[in-house]
Amino acid sequence: MTVAAFAAFRCTECGHGSASGAGRCSKCKRWGTVSPIVEGLSGSGLPQKLSEVARVTEDKIATGIADLDHALDGGLPRASCIVIGGQPGIGKSTLLLQVAAEFPPEYGRVLYVSSEEAPSKIASRSDRLKVALAKQENVTILNEGDAERILALAAKEKSALIIIDSVQTTAFPPDAAGTLQAAVTLAARFFKLAHNVGCIVILVCHVTKDGDLAGPKKLEHYVDVVCEFDSDRRTDWRTLVAEKNRSGATPRIGVFKMTAEGLMSVPNPAEEMLTAIDADASGWALGVQTEESKSWIVQAQCMLGEVATSGEDGDIVPGKLYCAGCSPTRCKQILAVLERKCDVDLTGRDVYLNVVGGKDKADPGLDLAIAAAIVSAKLDVAFWKDSVLVGEIGLLGEVIRPSGYENRCFLAERYGFGIATPRTLRELVDHLVMGGDEEEEDDSVDEVGDSE
Repeated sequence: MTVAAFAAFRCTECGHGSASGAGRCSKCKRWGTVSPIVEGLSGSGLPQKLSEVARVTEDKIATGIADLDHALDGGLPRASCIVIGGQPGIGKSTLLLQVAAEFPPEYGRVLYVSSEEAPSKIASRSDRLKVALAKQENVTILNEGDAERILALAAKEKSALIIIDSVQTTAFPPDAAGTLQAAVTLAARFFKLAHNVGCIVILVCHVTKDGDLAGPKKLEHYVDVVCEFDSDRRTDWRTLVAEKNRSGATPRIGVFKMTAEGLMSVPNPAEEMLTAIDADASGWALGVQTEESKSWIVQAQCMLGEVATSGEDGDIVPGKLYCAGCSPTRCKQILAVLERKCDVDLTGRDVYLNVVGGKDKADPGLDLAIAAAIVSAKLDVAFWKDSVLVGEIGLLGEVIRPSGYENRCFLAERYGFGIATPRTLRELVDHLVMGGDEEEEDDSVDEVGDSE
């Protein structure tokens, strides 16, 4: 199969057309700019009245995978280009093979392009996922890294869903696969194909060691939807976060767990997460940590040592602070505010703090959860087991909404937790002094639990 059977050629820089391909444009003399014009890749170029533009009555196609549809705010947007990024081995290919198998045949065929794996390996994975043969009939597998051939085959078969796995191993000659220019060209061309033909294109993209989409951010401007696959720090779950969606709300998150039959939705993450916690124990609270665009739920834990004395006079020895998964400087500030503004006496006690799933970086949004764990340990009173605390503590004892407050609350709600953000740290301490969960009917709890 040759591209010439389906396309003429045009320079992407000056627009000069030609009947055959060339490495250099004969008009503007630029190298590597002559590309085939695949049927449907270019629009008609004719203006239309808005009132006369054909409407699409159904703009989303449900995948049948509950949490993927939730992350995409209803399903795959029609006539769109989608990027799904994630670390190698996290489950991107598994999820997309499930999407290919579940794609409704009435909308058209699926072209699954993998330049990283042989068709035999994809077929073996399909068998492990127990994909029925009837569903496999609607999926065409192509092992190809030349984007021109992919476009030609997609145009010939009139594929309704095209999956490219991956951006890093596919390119238009003479660009080398894996370069920034190759990634941008690939995204731009398939974006045009999706919009002008009405198909759905999913581009699989790896992430860098810093957690950014390999491409990098410039790639995101050429697509309609950007989703990132990540692993939950506290569990073996996977999270899919839609960070950009021209056809739906953002951010939205899907929660999955890997099983022998592929990625399955987690219907009630809070319930499953709390099974690993002694909910009646004191000295812990849940919070949400963020790092750049990522957010995840963490558990702040605290244990207090006995008051230590020395010498015959029984002088109290100053306590020490031991931290893991959190910022020691930030924790010292929280302890100072608790003692000076909330009359929480920690004199002579060693304080052991551990944020499970946290990082040794200052995140003011975790202040409230850490403070609640400390006070809960001091009073030996359990805190709300079904709520996440979100708030930064100021030096006057006030609670400030931290950066990314809405995203933190959204994540907590998606996991099935309530959000607690008192106006002051004193309100939190008074609630625990009154008995924590045992006093939930008290009016003061309504003031502390400011869910939004």
